[in-house]
Amino acid sequence: MYHLLQFPYCGLSMPPAVFDHEEAARNMAAALLRRRRSQGFPVSILARGREWEVGEPEGAALVPDQCGTVELSHQTFECRECGTEHETRDDSRQCCEEV
Repeated sequence: MYHLLQFPYCGLSMPPAVFDHEEAARNMAAALLRRRRSQGFPVSILARGREWEVGEPEGAALVPDQCGTVELSHQTFECRECGTEHETRDDSRQCCEEV
């Protein structure tokens, strides 16, 4: 499971966008960062492919709501028996289940 998280500097609470596939999550992150750049916001890479910072555009008197960090995270679920990582909670529950 992949989460696209936004942490605005203004303190807004942004719900995460949740994706089952990495490609969909990366496409959404890329679209968001392209949109911010086209709106005049400078975008810096904090961790390649995982975390970015959207800064204030030139001449901004206040910090806009769009400024902050954007993070792409990958969540896995661990089997309680063997510790193997799985993409879904159901897969982790069924891992060592006796048939």
